[in-house]
Amino acid sequence: MAVIFDENAMRSEMAGFLELYERRPIQQNQGGMGPTHLFGLYTLLRKIKPKFVIESGVYKGAGTWLIRSALPEAEIFCLDPKPASISWKDPQSHYLERDFACVDWSRHIDDMSECLLFCDDHQNAIRRIQECLWFGVGYAVFEDNYPTGKGDCYTLKTASEGGSFPIPDSFNSYERSDYNWRCAKRFFEFYEEMPPICIPEQTRWGDIWTQDKFHTRAPLFADPRDPHVAAQFLKDAGAYTWLCIVKFRQQFQLHSSSAGGVI
Repeated sequence: MAVIFDENAMRSEMAGFLELYERRPIQQNQGGMGPTHLFGLYTLLRKIKPKFVIESGVYKGAGTWLIRSALPEAEIFCLDPKPASISWKDPQSHYLERDFACVDWSRHIDDMSECLLFCDDHQNAIRRIQECLWFGVGYAVFEDNYPTGKGDCYTLKTASEGGSFPIPDSFNSYERSDYNWRCAKRFFEFYEEMPPICIPEQTRWGDIWTQDKFHTRAPLFADPRDPHVAAQFLKDAGAYTWLCIVKFRQQFQLHSSSAGGVI
């Protein structure tokens, strides 16, 4: 059952999003989010309305712009170890050249349960989940949620499928996904993947897109030729990587912004 990504609600949001998207400050965002995932992020932010957003991985700044557009009143923290790549900055947001786990969040956020962590940083998702539990984060969103055998980072989708991934900081050992997923999901109120707007014949890696190999929710539009599929979405359809959101169970939130501290 859809909790965040309700198909009918998403379809109703499309026109407003596309109007906003045409006014984006970064017209060319190769290597960053395209309209598909920007739309997914837009719809979930407008539904949840978190007071605080931590963006881990800024790149050029398209995500920051989208977050600010969806949440004009939110307090936003932008984390990136390579700020030289940022071409658009939000004057109201806070910029830090630190990793999420290395910030004492008690100095910045008074209630982490009202905070959403947006990860577009290609890091180990299970480790990020552990860090979220340290700090008592309310929600976590992962933009790069690759399926088993794809991508450059260990993801929740890979873990949920029982797949494996070599972790460089663990002596190149393979993560035990079945164990990690069983442990992690105990702390989730829900885990939900964004549905694709439409499904192209091939994935971004050139594979034929079949359900047995790439399990995916039903798309918003079954036929990519549907006239309601905007050209921007059709062109970007292959960039979909199962963007997902996790809500943590309240009883497991530590409610202490300094639980992790500087490590």
